[in-house]
Amino acid sequence: MDMIILVKKSYPRISYFAGAKFIWFFFLAVVALVQVVMTQANGATVLLNSGNSTAGIETEHFLNLYSWAVDGVEHNFGQGLWYRIGSDPESNIGLLPSTPPVTSSNAASVVYNQGLFTLAMQYSLFGGAPGSGESSLNYIASATNTSNEVLDLHLFLYIDLDIDGQPDNEGQIIGGTTAIQTGLLGTQATITANNPNHSEISLYPELFDQLNFFGPTTLNDSGAQIVGDMAFAFQWDVVLNPGNSFLIFVNESIGQAAIPEPAVMAMLGFACLFLIRRRRSQEE
Repeated sequence: MDMIILVKKSYPRISYFAGAKFIWFFFLAVVALVQVVMTQANGATVLLNSGNSTAGIETEHFLNLYSWAVDGVEHNFGQGLWYRIGSDPESNIGLLPSTPPVTSSNAASVVYNQGLFTLAMQYSLFGGAPGSGESSLNYIASATNTSNEVLDLHLFLYIDLDIDGQPDNEGQIIGGTTAIQTGLLGTQATITANNPNHSEISLYPELFDQLNFFGPTTLNDSGAQIVGDMAFAFQWDVVLNPGNSFLIFVNESIGQAAIPEPAVMAMLGFACLFLIRRRRSQEE
């Protein structure tokens, strides 16, 4: 008989976890979420390095990407992938058996086996120059139907960023494919997904709860700008014939938000002043 135990991982921003997210994740670890499956598990922790950036991956964790730091500043709370077959509730890929990761200094790949399909995940980190505040991270996920039946597969990428190490940010989803999240210090993350069927942005922990407790889930395509402790997700729906594969590609980048040039700001100031004076002269 397989034994299942719960383990709570420690994370780099331990001071922040004194807040609500720590309490909620501790509760989930106690009551619901399996962290280590004591069969012949191959779970592993990998640290990627490139330029000014590091990224931490744990293959058998529900938020597989647990860290993304740029110039020593942590911007990531956690990111993970869920799946659903037909109208069943969602499950997290971190609970599936996986191969030992194949790694290089800035990349890692791992294959999960669900029984009806395999999911090959590849992570690539591209750091910027020291002090630039710039970095990018790529996901490539390939799902292959290994069964003898047609597979109605749904994949969900959940992303919870805390830009500049702070939970309260400003964010929105544009066109259903691009999420933009900006921190209080002007650092901006842009996440672009290839052709998702649905997307959603909401305040934490609405999406996380939905994927874990209230499936089957269809994201509601909300993308309007919100402010606060947020998370967002992309959903792909695909019908796979036996032996067929489906590819997901996601690019995430971090850098400073675009700021207008001083000359442009000056012109805007003069234009506003001109309009004010013109309005006053008309009133006189």
